[in-house]
Amino acid sequence: LPKEGGFILAANHASSLDPFMVIAAIPRYIRWVVIRGTFAALPRTRKCPKLHPITVRIGPPLFFPEPADKKEDYERLDRENTQKIMQRIAELLY
Repeated sequence: LPKEGGFILAANHASSLDPFMVIAAIPRYIRWVVIRGTFAALPRTRKCPKLHPITVRIGPPLFFPEPADKKEDYERLDRENTQKIMQRIAELLY
């Protein structure tokens, strides 16, 4: 990944841990994007896309504080960050 400037990282959602792994691996501000309708438009069983609307929603960036040295603070930040991520994803989905 570039050290500076923007880039697009598209997770393949191999697991529900994708958002957490992305945040753990990338120490930068992240802007989440939710794309709805891709599974209906591009089903796994077809080679060509179907006509189906696709909606793209872009949320504001999330900012996370640096982890503290103390284990209790790290665990607290982890819980708070997890809650923040899940809330933002829910806002984008509905």
